[in-house]
Amino acid sequence: MAAIQMRITFQFISESAPEQVFDTVTEALFDLEAASETLLDADVTSSLSENTISLSIVGTGETIEAASENASSGIRAAIHKSGGATPGWDQTVEIARHQAVFKFLEQTASLA
Repeated sequence: MAAIQMRITFQFISESAPEQVFDTVTEALFDLEAASETLLDADVTSSLSENTISLSIVGTGETIEAASENASSGIRAAIHKSGGATPGWDQTVEIARHQAVFKFLEQTASLA
């Protein structure tokens, strides 16, 4: 079994108050962690004055690649579950139907 901790920092643009975005994304990430056997140790930090948020989670899997994919997918799923969009994550995402847009700023990952 492999594990990797992934932290991804985003800048978000939203018509909602930054506190509301933080609360909904945090709740979504913790809900996903609670429902998953491959995600642990979720953490969320932010700079509300700069509209940035860092989502961190440990992904586990049979290989390091699987663990990394689980962590990345968990973070992305939390953003989507909270009503956000992640344009450019893969190819294109329809932004109009989402409440907040997250722009990738930085990512770190380390073996857990």
